[in-house]
Amino acid sequence: MKTILIHEESASATRRTRGSVPLIDHYTIYVFIAEQDYCKLYCIADGFDFFFSLSNKVKDGTRCSEHNNNICIDGICETVGCDQILGSNAMYDSCGVCKGDNSTCKIYSSQYTKQHYSNQYYSLVTIPSGARSIRVSEMNISTSYISVCNTQKKYYLNGYWTIDWPGQYQFAGAVFEYKRPYNNPETLISAGPTNETIVVEVSPCSVIY
Repeated sequence: MKTILIHEESASATRRTRGSVPLIDHYTIYVFIAEQDYCKLYCIADGFDFFFSLSNKVKDGTRCSEHNNNICIDGICETVGCDQILGSNAMYDSCGVCKGDNSTCKIYSSQYTKQHYSNQYYSLVTIPSGARSIRVSEMNISTSYISVCNTQKKYYLNGYWTIDWPGQYQFAGAVFEYKRPYNNPETLISAGPTNETIVVEVSPCSVIY
């Protein structure tokens, strides 16, 4: 068994000014980077829109992402299993049990095939608090969008007639990965568990399950 030492990489820069106007106060880790660049150190200046790479490698032991246990070693994201062993392929099952067999929970799956054409949101499924292994996906590419809100109609994704960028979003106590490639159907995935009931909706003309 290999021992794993976890570090959290951070960066800072000296405050610089031109007269009384600050140029850069300090940097924070730039989060929205491509998966293949997880082990590079990208930073964005607070209060500014530009970012750049400070290093091609983060410190060994830095997590590849705050949402899993994988770590960076020599600039490469290495797998850490749910058993906390480096290089292990051990995974949580759909019920959240490490190396489990999906026997400790109920799995629900269904398809939604109704067609809608009016300009409004349509409720597809209500996902209860405590849900795990959530996957919502279009069956075909469409011009509509997957939306998520709570039971009080507070939107977390693609709500209020605003379309969000693909990426990782944290709401309802869980991390959701939203993918919207130009050549494949939309998907929304989360390992869970959720800590509140959420409602998945869709705008007109989408067929998803």
